[in-house]
Amino acid sequence: DINGSVNTSGNGTTDISGNSTNGSGVIVDPNGSINTTDNGTTNISGNSTNGDGTDINGSVNTSGNGSTNISGDSTNGSGVVDNGSINTWGNGSTYIDGNSTNGSGVIVDPNGSINTTDNGTTNISGNSTNGDGTDINGSINTSGN
Repeated sequence: DINGSVNTSGNGTTDISGNSTNGSGVIVDPNGSINTTDNGTTNISGNSTNGDGTDINGSVNTSGNGSTNISGDSTNGSGVVDNGSINTWGNGSTYIDGNSTNGSGVIVDPNGSINTTDNGTTNISGNSTNGDGTDINGSINTSGN
């Protein structure tokens, strides 16, 4: 569980990974934030058998030529769940990649949002064998190039 701030900048790299059988691989709690800027790179990777691979309940912010990679894999849960806020701007790049066998690859829950502005780039890719590849129930907002 990430319940505080994780900050990556100045060409630095942060790798966050987790594995679980019955819970989520990685969770960013509602009070948690992951911030990547100034050519930094953050990799978030979660895997679970019966839970979600990666749960974003807090905020993930990418700007200033930073790059954030969010991935999740699950057999019976969802690969990546966004119930928080994923924000990309200022030439930042965010990549969201989720895979599941029996759940959804990527879910944006009703309270979740993905916001891309000011030359930011966000790519969303979801795959599932028996569920939805990508299931958007929240908001995706793109503006400013």
